[in-house]
Amino acid sequence: MKTVRICRSSFVKTTCFWKNCEKKKSFYPLDTVEVPSLHPILTPLLWSVSGTNADKTILLEKKDPNEIDRTKITFFQGSGIFPWERLTKDGFDYIRLTVPSGEFNFPYRYKGMSGGAFWLLRMEIDGSGNMDTLTHGFPMLTGVDFSELERNVTNREKIIVGHGIDSIYDLLRRKLKEYNAA
Repeated sequence: MKTVRICRSSFVKTTCFWKNCEKKKSFYPLDTVEVPSLHPILTPLLWSVSGTNADKTILLEKKDPNEIDRTKITFFQGSGIFPWERLTKDGFDYIRLTVPSGEFNFPYRYKGMSGGAFWLLRMEIDGSGNMDTLTHGFPMLTGVDFSELERNVTNREKIIVGHGIDSIYDLLRRKLKEYNAA
């Protein structure tokens, strides 16, 4: 039996892997966390983009012909207030984030970041409104990226496209419920 689970940066589909992995790694609590809001009143939104960039991935040389292939990967995470839009097509929702390309330590290309994540970085303040109580809230998984569009050379930006909130929370919560019921 194969299952679909989500961790911070990728989808993995093997059941036996999860039995060992869950003992060692904590995962995003997709089934218990509140669904993030993209309501316009909350703008500007502080976003984080994360994933493994193919341009920084290196296949390591084998020292022994019987050795398995090893790959060195570099994880990227960048944050900022990025222009975004939410689209719906054929029953799925998508997030498009416009992010720097080759500027501010952001990658020039986002190739290979499929399965990476878009996070909303929430700021929270207590009911008194006292700015001294301003803190970071729990990051909210808001998208899983799968594609990049052409680079805007003038603005040095790229648009990254990912599956949106409804696709992640509705669809995957149903799959998790099926998995846990089995």
